[in-house]
Amino acid sequence: MFELLMVLLVITIFVIIGISFCIAHYLLIELPNKQLHIINRFVPCIINQVAMEYSMLSCTQQKQIATEKIEDIFKDLGVYSPYSAIEAAVSGEIGKKANTWIEELKRDCLAERETEQMPVLKEELWIL
Repeated sequence: MFELLMVLLVITIFVIIGISFCIAHYLLIELPNKQLHIINRFVPCIINQVAMEYSMLSCTQQKQIATEKIEDIFKDLGVYSPYSAIEAAVSGEIGKKANTWIEELKRDCLAERETEQMPVLKEELWIL
């Protein structure tokens, strides 16, 4: 009888260890991968959508709206929402968009300067 209880105890311990490893694997590997996949897939789209729909709002308000929309996606998919990672991804994407906009402005300014410095041809003087 005592041997049977010991065998059951050992089996129970192995089952508990197995379940613990499964839970740890999910929490440490699978869940962060799912979260990262959702963030990488949806953040750029949401940022563009919010920028078009709410172009009159400030950057901070757009950031809040985008964060709320991404949290809603996490709720709909049934995945735990990493608020700080969402906040960082949204801020990073807005920063990329701002940097792209600044680079475009710089290119436009350089293009205007180059055309201003071009000499006017005699054939084109009649326009002036």
